[in-house]
Amino acid sequence: MAAVRERGKKDATYFLGGVGCFGAKRPGGGWREAEPSIDRVTDIEKMSFEDALMKWGIDKEQASIIDPVVITGPQRKSIDSDHFYAVVTPNAKAIGVTVPGGIQILRGRDGKYRGFYGATYILGFTEEQILLYEKEWNVYDLSITISTHELFYKDVTSITTEESEYGNAVLLRAGGTDFRSGYIHSGSLSNDQIQGIKNLVREKKAQ
Repeated sequence: MAAVRERGKKDATYFLGGVGCFGAKRPGGGWREAEPSIDRVTDIEKMSFEDALMKWGIDKEQASIIDPVVITGPQRKSIDSDHFYAVVTPNAKAIGVTVPGGIQILRGRDGKYRGFYGATYILGFTEEQILLYEKEWNVYDLSITISTHELFYKDVTSITTEESEYGNAVLLRAGGTDFRSGYIHSGSLSNDQIQGIKNLVREKKAQ
């Protein structure tokens, strides 16, 4: 579902302040000017495990029979989609143009990968279910979506990490549906953490 931020309205300046400036210079250029805007949006929009608990309506002990997984990073959409260049006109109205094969996910000077689509992906684990909270946003058309899912252990068919040049993503398959996180630095998610989830799913299915 579409979500409205606490300010109650969509704020083009908030999303397009830096990105629009770089887009106005020249389509396809100025990625360095965009990095601070992407970071600013990510810092404000990213969610914590406590945020997810409020959305699920349960307390921490109920959803932490093993350590939760919290991932915030650029999404695969940033690779798969054409890119929309935002341009802010002198009268502060945002316009734009879609350019196939434009900027997707790029590595910054600090070594961090950034994309125009971002997401927070949170997994909590109760005695009966895996709880999933997803929040997705982008930095150019103001859209934010939030969704929650309750997945029974018996319906989980696999949980894996996808490795790429951008880092690792978690892919959870349940009930014929794929739930994929954004990308994070390869060292941020341990094999032990993924194996712990697999062991829990196996244990619950055997009960």
